[in-house]
Amino acid sequence: PARVFCLYFEEAMQAERYLWRHHSKVLPYEDLDFQMIGRRTALLKNCVACFATVTNMSQPLVMAQKGLDDLSTGIQLVDDLVDWNDDFDSKIFTYPLVLCFQHLHKQNPALLTPNEIEKIIVENGVADQVLYTAERYLFAGKRELESIGAQGMVTLTSQLLRSVNEMRAFLRTPGKLKGSLSVALKGRLDINLMH
Repeated sequence: PARVFCLYFEEAMQAERYLWRHHSKVLPYEDLDFQMIGRRTALLKNCVACFATVTNMSQPLVMAQKGLDDLSTGIQLVDDLVDWNDDFDSKIFTYPLVLCFQHLHKQNPALLTPNEIEKIIVENGVADQVLYTAERYLFAGKRELESIGAQGMVTLTSQLLRSVNEMRAFLRTPGKLKGSLSVALKGRLDINLMH
């Protein structure tokens, strides 16, 4: 168990180091970036590893690892959309911000106001693309977790998927957004996770 903990700790550290490249730099997101987003939460896998050790069942561990990575990636993408303003202020160029800046056609992102960024996120389909990508990872994680009978995690993932669908529907309703995008999306997320 101690060796496994160290491996997961190292995995989480490697992922964090890799993703650091998005601090203060607007770089496109590639498949490896999405994998690393999920691996940042590698310490969660220690719970599954302990269960596998206690029950003497290693096969579910292998299947759960991929499911947890995908689930973590989907959750982080939703979080990055909800708190894009905090990330922008910290100069952490997460996936939603990078997509937003791709719509600028060489305009300097540092010259934009938060209101201008939010308008691009909503009106240019950035939010929808981020939610679609998050949904893909959440579905993949749910499939893996269903295959090992992790019903609690499957239920949580189903609730998250409902939130993502509500967020997408909300964003497609013209004139619906009054006030902050982050507050509106977080409200939809909180409602589903409380039930």
